[in-house]
Amino acid sequence: MRSFSFDAMIPQLLFVTGNGNNQEIEERIKVASQNPAYTEIFLSQVPVDNALVEGLMERLISKKWDGVHLSQCMGMIPELIQVCAPLVEKFSIMGDFECLDKEAADAISDALQQSKIKKLLLRVQLSPDLANALYQATVSESCNLQELILPISHTCDASIERLAQALMHSKTLKTLRLNRNGLTWKIDERQMETLMIALKGHPSLQELSIQGSSCTASSMEAICQHVLPSLKRLDLRNHRIGGDSLCGLPSLAAALSSSSNCTLKSLILSGHSLSESETRLLVDAISSQNCQLEELQLNKCNLDDVSVTILGNHLPQMHHLAVLQLRDNPFVGTNGCCDGLQALLQGVRQNYELEQMVLPTTRHMGAMGDEMEDLKAQIYYQLALNRAGRKLLRTTVPLSVWPVLLSRVREALDCDYSSHHGSMTGIHCADAVYHLLHGPALLQR
Repeated sequence: MRSFSFDAMIPQLLFVTGNGNNQEIEERIKVASQNPAYTEIFLSQVPVDNALVEGLMERLISKKWDGVHLSQCMGMIPELIQVCAPLVEKFSIMGDFECLDKEAADAISDALQQSKIKKLLLRVQLSPDLANALYQATVSESCNLQELILPISHTCDASIERLAQALMHSKTLKTLRLNRNGLTWKIDERQMETLMIALKGHPSLQELSIQGSSCTASSMEAICQHVLPSLKRLDLRNHRIGGDSLCGLPSLAAALSSSSNCTLKSLILSGHSLSESETRLLVDAISSQNCQLEELQLNKCNLDDVSVTILGNHLPQMHHLAVLQLRDNPFVGTNGCCDGLQALLQGVRQNYELEQMVLPTTRHMGAMGDEMEDLKAQIYYQLALNRAGRKLLRTTVPLSVWPVLLSRVREALDCDYSSHHGSMTGIHCADAVYHLLHGPALLQR
C-alpha cells in the first residue's frame, strides 16, 4: 500500500500512514525533512522496524522537529519512544485506548526525565504501569512536563492514586486535560476528589480541562473547593450530541462570586444545556465584583431569547469580560422576535471592556433576517469601538493620547472580519472618529 499524506490540508504536520512499505515511508520522511514548512510528524498505522527507527532518529537530529505523534503504530514502539521522545517538545501516543505494556511505559518515563518533552498526549488507558511511570518521571528534577493529556475512565483506584502522587510532584505542570472515554461516562466522584486534593495549591497549574465529560455535583464541588481558587482557565465543555445539564452549577456559581476566587480568567461551558434559571444563576455570579472572568464560552448551550436577554441585561456589570462566545444557540429569531439580540446590543453599549463576541449564524430570510443582521452589525460596531479604546472617553483624554487612539480605531475597523465576527459593511473609520469625538452619550441612543 502506498503511503498517504495530508500535507496540503495541514502544511505544518507531516502525516504519514502505510501498511508494510517501510522503504517508501522512510523516503517520504527523508524528503520531507528538507522542507522547513514541516514542524511535526504524525505516523499512523506504520509498522516500526530497526531501519525506520534509525532513519527517523537521523531525520529528527537533522531537522529538529517540534513534535512526534504515533497512532496505532505496530512493532518496536519502546525503541521508537526511546529515540524520538527525548528529541522533541511534544509527543503523543494514540491507540484506541489500549494499555501500553510496561516496557513502553518505562520508555516514556525515561524520555520525560530527559527534560525535553513539555507536552505529552497519551490516548491510552491509564494502567498501573503507566501511572507508576509518570510518577517516576515527575519526581525527577529534570522532568520539564508542562501539559499532560490523559483519558480517565474505568480506571482502578490504585492507578488514580499513583497519578495523583505524580501530579503532586510535578513542579512544572501548567495544563492538565482529563479527556473522557465514552459519551455517557461521568468521572468517578472518589477518584476526582483524590486528583483535586493532590492538585490543591499546585505551584504551577493554570488550566484544568475535563473536556467531554459531565461531572457529578460532588465532582464539581471538589474542583471548586480544591483547585478553582488558583486556576486561570477551566474547561468543562461537553461534546455529547444533544448536550447534558451542568451538574454542580450552584457550587461553580458560588466559587465564581467568592472573594477567595479571583484568579480565574477563562471559563468554557460549551455543550451543556442551560435553562433560564441556570443562566441567571451563572450570570449573577459572573456579574459579582469578585469575579475577574475575561472569557466566557457558552457555545451550543441551548440558550433561548429569554436566557440571552438575562445575559444581555447583566453585561454592564461584567466589568472584566473581554470575550463572549454564543455560537450555535437557538436564540437568534426565536418565536419571530429578536429580544435576545436587542438585549445584547443594549448591554454592549454600556460595557466598555467587551471586545469580541461570537454570535449564531442568521438563518432567517426576509425582514426578520435583515433586522437580525442589522442588530448584529450594531453589536460588532460597539465591540470595534471598545477595541479602539472607547473606555478612555470615560475620563479626560490627554491630547497626546489621541493619535494613538485614532490609529487603533483605524486598525480595528479595517480588520478583515470573519463570519464569526460579523460584517462591517458600510462602517468606516470616519464613523468611529465621529462617535468618539461626540462621546459615549451618542453611542447609547
